[in-house]
Amino acid sequence: MKVICISGFLGAGKTTFIENMLEVLSGDVNSVVLENEYANTDIDEKQLEKKAKVYQLAEGCICCSKRTGFAETVMTIANTVNPDLLIVEPTGVGRLSQVLENIGKVEYFRIVQLEALTVVDPVAMDYYLTQYGPLFEDQIANSGTVYLAVRKGTDPAVIEEAKEKIKAINKDAAIVEKPLEHLSREFFMELLKKKRKKGVIEVAGNHGLIDSYGIDNVYFSHGSVLNMKMRAVMEGRFGKVLRVKGTVNLQGSICKIDVAGMQLTVDEIADRGRDATMVIIGEHLDKESLQLLFKSN
Repeated sequence: MKVICISGFLGAGKTTFIENMLEVLSGDVNSVVLENEYANTDIDEKQLEKKAKVYQLAEGCICCSKRTGFAETVMTIANTVNPDLLIVEPTGVGRLSQVLENIGKVEYFRIVQLEALTVVDPVAMDYYLTQYGPLFEDQIANSGTVYLAVRKGTDPAVIEEAKEKIKAINKDAAIVEKPLEHLSREFFMELLKKKRKKGVIEVAGNHGLIDSYGIDNVYFSHGSVLNMKMRAVMEGRFGKVLRVKGTVNLQGSICKIDVAGMQLTVDEIADRGRDATMVIIGEHLDKESLQLLFKSN
């Protein structure tokens, strides 16, 4: 069983990248996903489960060197399911170096660890380097490939600047900036040939205590109410918010909601039977006030 980590900071696009990877490799590679949600939710699992079997670890961050449950799960998947490929999606605020180290502890002839890939949003790169430098640099430093998730309309100068900063952190990393839809089967098959050879690189430094808060049955009576409340969250009135994701009920329609930085995206989805569950990730969260905010309409 080959094991590849798809890393990336919160909101970079890890899950979307994995979804595309599974789609392209479908029929050629028997893949399963091991996902580490930061909170006890199955938001990303539901997005991926149509493409592959998804296992979830939600009891804590798998980057913790004492998190034996993660290593045991990798072993169990290898010994029982034995897929061609295990894709590990760590939480966006974990140290990739420690995740790779944990996989290394159970690596033997049936488990082959591949070079990790990190997804980076070039627009948000400066912010994350400034606010969460050690975590962000750790992900890049321990990756064999860095994929730039470039949005339409991004200034080419921003992209070039991001490349320079990535090279300054990891001069050996391959940098890819093609749109997801242009990533070929050959590209992904090449990733599966890159066996990890070097040891981990630990980037010194600490970060703040990142917390999460999940809210069920989130309902909005009107789009203007949704925008008003999410704007208040994004402006930091209830703590320093890094990410909001999940599903909400907007006037009877189930919508996917996503906040990364100051960008809010709301899209209606077809699954009307899906629960409206949202998770907020950040620092110093005022959970009581957040509960009141989203339970009143």
